[in-house]
Amino acid sequence: MYTVSRAHFKGRPACLLALNAADLSLQWSTSFVGLLDDGCNVLLPPDGQPDGCSVFGATGLDPTQNTQGAGIVSDQASASPLVAPDGSILFGVNDAYNYGRGHLLKFSGQGQYLANYNFGWDTTPAIYPNNGTYSVILKDNHYASGSYCNSPTWCPPAPPGPYYITQLDANLVPQWQYQDATINKYHPDGYEWCVNAAAVDMNGVVYADNEDGYLYAIQQGGSTVQKIFLERAISAGYTPTSIGGDGTIYGENAGHFIAIGNLFATATAITSSSQNPSTYGTAVTLTAAVTSGAGTPTGKVTFMNGKARLGTGTLSAGSATYNTQPTQLFAGANSISAVYGGDSSHAGSTSPVFLQNVTKAATTTALNSQPNPSAVNQSVTLTATVTAAPGLPAPTGKVQFTKGKTLLGTVALIQGVAMLNSTFTAKGSFTLKATYQGNSNYLGSSGTVVQVVQ
Repeated sequence: MYTVSRAHFKGRPACLLALNAADLSLQWSTSFVGLLDDGCNVLLPPDGQPDGCSVFGATGLDPTQNTQGAGIVSDQASASPLVAPDGSILFGVNDAYNYGRGHLLKFSGQGQYLANYNFGWDTTPAIYPNNGTYSVILKDNHYASGSYCNSPTWCPPAPPGPYYITQLDANLVPQWQYQDATINKYHPDGYEWCVNAAAVDMNGVVYADNEDGYLYAIQQGGSTVQKIFLERAISAGYTPTSIGGDGTIYGENAGHFIAIGNLFATATAITSSSQNPSTYGTAVTLTAAVTSGAGTPTGKVTFMNGKARLGTGTLSAGSATYNTQPTQLFAGANSISAVYGGDSSHAGSTSPVFLQNVTKAATTTALNSQPNPSAVNQSVTLTATVTAAPGLPAPTGKVQFTKGKTLLGTVALIQGVAMLNSTFTAKGSFTLKATYQGNSNYLGSSGTVVQVVQ
């Protein structure tokens, strides 16, 4: 077990204790005194400037003691030691010089001081295991406080804010931050995060309570997933958030204990196709419906063809449509699904697969010969041009050139054109044929020309 002890009436001489759980006997203790070296000229302005140390201050020292800084444990704080997945211990402390922000301290399982982050006042962080390691999540407020004293001359208060939820890596190095964006004339830099403990789910979504009255769900990377208004209570500083085994989120604000349940379930289905089967290259209108037992879902639906994204439609009265582009559906059976992303009240859902059958598109093959007429043994260029409906890509594949039952050659199409040079050893009129064999999206076709040899 881990706990913290401090001197009577004083918070500066404090230490972390490791106890045997069976009888609470002491295993080891480690002091918070003299751990911090980020005071004068580091977190504070240069010596001699407002909020800075005196010109006699040595870099890194606590200006109130002229020694390396100590972690201070105060009666007003609610931080608790937290054991990380690697067995290290995290604990948030105050200090005497960092604008009231304190530090988050990290110790090994044997009590060795390892690292710190320059906020830790009144916070118990959350742990998010990921990618074989873990991240540490905590509130990160900037207070309207002087750096180390109460004199408005020597330590003028810093402006309030900004206010962050910050995620650190296992070495307490920032990975990302989310800043409260609720701005008004009384709070030009936002509202404080009043959690002393955030919560994080298995997907890394962070849940945190803010003095603007909202519970935030913050996605990894720092983008807001959604928020829900609870109660607005300025200075409601001690409002931890936690997650129950069933996914219910528990928070407290303005003296109310609040349980926030799961989003309402939804069901998504593709209800119709404007034509099924359709022809390759023809636009198809797909319609999806999203239903719920509680209200009408809003938001967007993404239409997928297997793993390929087709596009999105916006729900209106629970229905969304999407018109496919000419080449998004291939000839054959297309496995279409509709993915609803959810809204502030409704959970997302994915439809069963809808089979959209697509037939091959027709083509036209034209054959031309030059020169025509030609002389015996003169080289003649045969040009086959294969086209499809306007707006479709040029067909690909191969063209066979024949004279009666005689194969003259097989040539691959390049931008819809195949060319073959041939000669004729006898005079006469010969019917030549170019046969396009088709491909996965196009039907075959053929064209003829009569070659006169003089």
